Amino acid sequence: MNIRVGNAPCSWGVEFPNDPRNPTWQKVLEECSGAGYKGIELGPVGFMPEDPEVLGEALEKFDLELIGGVVFRAYHDENQWEDVLDGTHRTCKALAAHGAQHLVLIDSISERRAPTAGRADEAVQMDKEEWISYRNRLETSARIGSEEYGLTVGIHAHAAGFMDFEPELERLLSEVDENILKICFDTGHHSYAGFNPVKFMQKYMPRISYMHFKDINPEIKQHVIENRTGFYDACGQGIFCNLGDGDVDFGLGDSFSDLIDGLYVSVDHRQGWGVDGVFIGNYTDPRLGVGFNYGEIAFQIEGGPRFYTPGKYASALNSRTDWAGEIMVSRPVSDKVDFFAHWKFIHTWDNAEGWGDGYQHHIGTGITYKL
Repeated sequence: MNIRVGNAPCSWGVEFPNDPRNPTWQKVLEECSGAGYKGIELGPVGFMPEDPEVLGEALEKFDLELIGGVVFRAYHDENQWEDVLDGTHRTCKALAAHGAQHLVLIDSISERRAPTAGRADEAVQMDKEEWISYRNRLETSARIGSEEYGLTVGIHAHAAGFMDFEPELERLLSEVDENILKICFDTGHHSYAGFNPVKFMQKYMPRISYMHFKDINPEIKQHVIENRTGFYDACGQGIFCNLGDGDVDFGLGDSFSDLIDGLYVSVDHRQGWGVDGVFIGNYTDPRLGVGFNYGEIAFQIEGGPRFYTPGKYASALNSRTDWAGEIMVSRPVSDKVDFFAHWKFIHTWDNAEGWGDGYQHHIGTGITYKL
C-alpha cells in the first residue's frame, strides 16, 4: 500500500474563496512546500487561479502536486442546486487540468443541523422524499466527477450538515454505487459526531479512497456540544487540535476494550502413525490467546497446556502435560501478501518421568497470500 501525505488550504483557515482574512494563495503554496509537503488540495474553487497555466507555473515553482479538491456546497438545499453544479464542474475542471485524482463532496452547514452538531439523537432528519432528492444530488455530482472527468469521488461527513452522523453516511453508501462514490474519511469530524473513527475505518477500509486527518480536543468537544456552539465558533475555540493531542487514535493500536474483543480460545488436536502403520501418539492443545494491532502490525499471543499421549514406540512412558505457546507478528507488504515471524515453544516439566525437562523452540518466518 502506497500512502502519500499532503496538505490543504483549510490548514491556513481558508474555507471560502473570497474571505478577506484569507492568506494569499501564493503564501499557502510557499509555506506548504517549505513544510516539506509535496502535495496540496485546491481549496474552495476560486481561491487559487482557475487559469491552468498560472496555477501550473506556481505549483512547479514550489515543487507541489495538486492532489484533490472539495465541493463544499449546500446539497441539502434544492434551491441552491445550480450553485452546487457550478462548484462541481469548476472544481472538476481544475483538478483534471492538473492531473489531480480526488474529488471530495461535502454537504455544507445547515441552519437546521447546526445546533445539534455532535448530538446524533437530537438531530433533525429528512423525510423520505427529501432524502431521495438529497441523495440524488450527491449521486449526480459523483457521476459528473467519476464519469465525465475520470476522478475518484469520495463523500466526506461534516459537522452541522445533513451528512454528519455515521448512520446517514452508511445509508448513503448503501444506496449509491461504490464504483462512482467512495469515502473521503475525516477522522476529526467522525469523532466530533460522536462515533469511533478507528472502528469505522476497520469496517469500510476497502471503500476509503482518501483521508483527511484531524484530531479533536475532547474537553472542548464536550463544551461546545453541551453549549450548542456553532461549528466555526467551535473551530475558533480550538476543537481541532494538533494530531496526536486529541481523542483520535492515530496508529497507536487497540484500546483495552479492543484487546478484550481480541481474546479467543482455540483447541488443536493432532495424532499420527508411522509409515509402518504403528500409532505414534497424539497431543491436544487447548489455548487462550489474544490478538491486537499496533498500526499495521498485528500481534498474536497464545498459550496453554499440551496433553501428550505416547504411542506404541514409547509405550513404556506415561502420558504427560507440557506447556506450549506461540507469539506471532505479521505485517502486510501488499494488499494480498502478509509477512509473518513467529516463535513456538514447548516446556516439559522436570516431574515428567522419563522425559527430562526443558524447552523446545521453533523460530520461523514466512508469508501468507490472500486469494
